Amino acid sequence: MSAKFFKIPFEPLKSFNFRVENPRELNESLHFHPELELRYIVSGKGIQYIGDEVSSFAEGDLFLLGENLPHAWRFDLGNAQKENSGQIESQVIEFSTQFSTQFSKFPEAHTLKTLFEKAKQGLIIKGDSKLKLIELFQKFKSKGSSKNLALLLELVSVLSETHEYSIISPGYVDGEMAQLPELYRFEKVFLYIKENYKDEIKLDEVAALANLSPTSFCRYFKSITNQTLIEYVTQIRISKACSKLIEKNDSILAVSYECGFNTLSNFNRQFRRITGMTPNDYKKSYFNFSKNNQALGYSN
Repeated sequence: MSAKFFKIPFEPLKSFNFRVENPRELNESLHFHPELELRYIVSGKGIQYIGDEVSSFAEGDLFLLGENLPHAWRFDLGNAQKENSGQIESQVIEFSTQFSTQFSKFPEAHTLKTLFEKAKQGLIIKGDSKLKLIELFQKFKSKGSSKNLALLLELVSVLSETHEYSIISPGYVDGEMAQLPELYRFEKVFLYIKENYKDEIKLDEVAALANLSPTSFCRYFKSITNQTLIEYVTQIRISKACSKLIEKNDSILAVSYECGFNTLSNFNRQFRRITGMTPNDYKKSYFNFSKNNQALGYSN
């Protein structure tokens, strides 16, 4: 599935958009755009495609997507009709490239620039930062308001200070990201893990790829990905498992071994920790919502 460029319309003299999105306004095809996107899932759940990651999302999730990151959101419309009176809603803020580029040039915004770079792999915001951002989201008005700019600056301030996030698609590195100094050093590491996730990944071996001692590697790796090596590898494996569960008819046991897990119990535990559901429920959810969406006249 290849991503297509999507042009986001901006009104004259506006550097950001705020909008409330319902299912019929949602672009379900895999697409990308140069604008940063902050998306709050107000209600509904479904499957998301971000970078090279396939996983589930649910009500209350908050995402920051960097420029030109391929993504798509597919809501489970049938389930929404059963459980939530058919209500599905996302609130979205899109930052123009001019806004994000110019704002990140301020010396005080160096942490924000780093966050925007990490967002090129997709971020899910967590903890108190998420609660603060959702509170600000709820104050925005769909129709233009001078107060929205003040709210946006508050929102950007929260983003610039947060460390409460996880990278969604850690294995996704586009050509531009590969040129960043801190990522260039780890390019061989990311590629090695992506190609060998089925096997045991040893710390001393990947540290050697980056020409670092194991201790230094762990410190630098955590600063770049906001994850430990074990967390990163586990997320890559679960991401691959999500894809295989919906693309192949293999058993869950076969998928677990194919994705580098030695025991089914550990696979089930890690899968549930990361996706919020069991592998079997994930597979059923995907195919059920695909059937429901087709029955309701939505294409997949």
